[in-house]
Formats: sequence, C-alpha cells, structure tokens
Amino acid sequence: MMTGEQEDVIGQALIHGLVKNYNEAYEAGCAALRRQLQELQKE
Repeated sequence: MMTGEQEDVIGQALIHGLVKNYNEAYEAGCAALRRQLQELQKE
C-alpha cells in the first residue's frame, strides 16, 4: 500500500521519463533506501 505522496513521486517519475513503469520505480526506491541504510550504518 502506497501513500499519496509515494504515488505522486512515482507519477512524476513516469511523466518525466525517469522510470518506464511501476516496477522500475519500486526498484529505484528500494535501491535508494538500501543506500541510505548503508550510509546510516557507517555513522
């Protein structure tokens, strides 16, 4: 289940051609979260 803000971000990414579909958007979001978690673990 997504929040309205998450849906807006994915919609904008689709409109601007940053991702091709929802699956790609989910993968990009997961990758970004993994990077953030790794950075927090280093601190």
